[in-house]
Amino acid sequence: MGEEKVEKYGPRYDAVLEKAGEEYRDYSPTEYYPDGYDLYQQLLKNRESHLLFLHNPLVPPDNNLYERKLRGGRRERLTRRCH
Repeated sequence: MGEEKVEKYGPRYDAVLEKAGEEYRDYSPTEYYPDGYDLYQQLLKNRESHLLFLHNPLVPPDNNLYERKLRGGRRERLTRRCH
C-alpha cells in the first residue's frame, strides 16, 4: 500500500473518534447502553496500536494466524472423532 494512501488512515480514524466524542458529549452514555462508549474509550486509548500495522510491515493487519491455529486444533479433534 502506498505511503500516501497510508497517511489518510490516521486522520480518518481521528475523525471517527472525534464524531463519537461529540455525540457522547451531547448525549451521555446510559447504564443501559455502555458498550459503544466503552468501545470509544478503547479506540482512543489504543489508537497507536491499532494503526501500527500501517507503518510496520512486520505487524500483521489482523490476528488470523492465531485464529487459524486455534481452529486447527479443533478441526483435528473433530476429524479424529469421525474416523
